[in-house]
Amino acid sequence: PNQLKAKNTGRLKANGRLIIQGTSSNDIVFTSINGANPAKGDWYGLWIENGYLKMNGATIKYAGENVFGGASAGLVLENSTAIIENSAFENNKNSAIYMSGSNLTLNTVSFIGNDTALSSPDWPTGSAITSSNLTFQGNSATSSPIGIF
Repeated sequence: PNQLKAKNTGRLKANGRLIIQGTSSNDIVFTSINGANPAKGDWYGLWIENGYLKMNGATIKYAGENVFGGASAGLVLENSTAIIENSAFENNKNSAIYMSGSNLTLNTVSFIGNDTALSSPDWPTGSAITSSNLTFQGNSATSSPIGIF
């Protein structure tokens, strides 16, 4: 796989359009730089603000480091639209996906070993989710005050 490795304060932030296109034989992995000993929360994660994300054939793992004054997750969506297909979220601290004021479509996505799969403080009134063919395995929390699943 193609890998993008981040340090403990690393994150990929987009204020606009981000397209991530992997394939079944060559997926894109966003992960910790600590290859031999990765841990949940090793880096901040992907952050989409006032934008659009199309992610297909990708994995986000070992993200979710606590951000001072912000959300913590493998993927943070703020006032954005995201379509995620054929992808995975693995071993992320806090939430695999955190969303606020956003619209999210999930199709054939797995959530494995995360603290919480998806959280949103304004769901269902401020954020919307459409989903199909989701897999959940070994996530720590099954519910929280703002957890959806």
